[in-house]
Amino acid sequence: IAKWFRALADAAEDKSDEVKRGTETVRINQTGAKPLLTSATGKPLKIGVPGKGKDFEVVGIPLGQPGFYIVELASPRLGEA
Repeated sequence: IAKWFRALADAAEDKSDEVKRGTETVRINQTGAKPLLTSATGKPLKIGVPGKGKDFEVVGIPLGQPGFYIVELASPRLGEA
């Protein structure tokens, strides 16, 4: 558990890149952009959206048994925004 808390703390640190776009230099926030879980440490789980993708809805995650779980969610649609 302590290992995961250290990994989370590291991922939460501010990270950014400066990219040249034409004559401007733009700073891009990369904090949290790198996934913590990989195929070696976790398994993907596709969760259906019961409310058909409404602006706000609560979605449950079927975990199966009691225990300590690390869950990382990705939303490409939110990332694009």
